[in-house]
Amino acid sequence: MKILYKSLIENEIGDYSEIYSINGKKIRFNPTHIDQDGHNPGELIAFSWCTCLQATLKYVLKTKGYNVYSKTTVEYLKLYESNEKKEFRFQYKAILYIDISDKDIRNDLMIEVHNRCPVSKLLKTENITINNKKAH
Repeated sequence: MKILYKSLIENEIGDYSEIYSINGKKIRFNPTHIDQDGHNPGELIAFSWCTCLQATLKYVLKTKGYNVYSKTTVEYLKLYESNEKKEFRFQYKAILYIDISDKDIRNDLMIEVHNRCPVSKLLKTENITINNKKAH
């Protein structure tokens, strides 16, 4: 496999920090419950997944000859489980809006997009759901 891009991200602090990559990029992080400038890790995953799904959807639609409107949304929830472990969990739900009336075609497109999207491949767990809806 050929490497197309490589980055190394470094974080010594955790929340309340700027994270740097070896490529000179930086992102400000803040905890999810704090209303300050910056992002939290769960939001960044949602941004990444949403962008990847939409780019993959556009590509698949184009290769199949569909010139239709599409949009992708990703809902992100940070959950707290007050069990004996007292742990946090991220949960995501994506919806692909595709302006095609036939639900079977939309479903086939959704499955192909989800299987091709590199972020989807990374994130496939019980915490992620993906659906589709007609765009207009």
